[in-house]
Amino acid sequence: LFVTSKIFNDSHRPEQVRASAEKTIADLGVGYLDMMLIHWPDAFKPGMDNDFYGPVCEINAHDTTRDAKDVVKEAAESQEDGKQSGCVTFDEEVTMEDTWQAMEKLVDD
Repeated sequence: LFVTSKIFNDSHRPEQVRASAEKTIADLGVGYLDMMLIHWPDAFKPGMDNDFYGPVCEINAHDTTRDAKDVVKEAAESQEDGKQSGCVTFDEEVTMEDTWQAMEKLVDD
């Protein structure tokens, strides 16, 4: 049996990688993972109540077709309760390389 899992989008920060891996190992009831992948190259800002299927909260600076009010309105309309949290906030404070290096450290430890 070759066990593979992934670091999810809101756990890309290096200080979160070990906890994410350990939780996965515990949830699966195994002693280790053979391979751990980065689920998606875009990190989501942790603690932002991200709706992983919603629109992007922050506007790309090069997107001239919409403004921030439109994105928030779309997000609110996509939620049954009308809350404006139904979107994703990208984490620009971490790179894929940061996440990868933290994952490599797990192998070394």
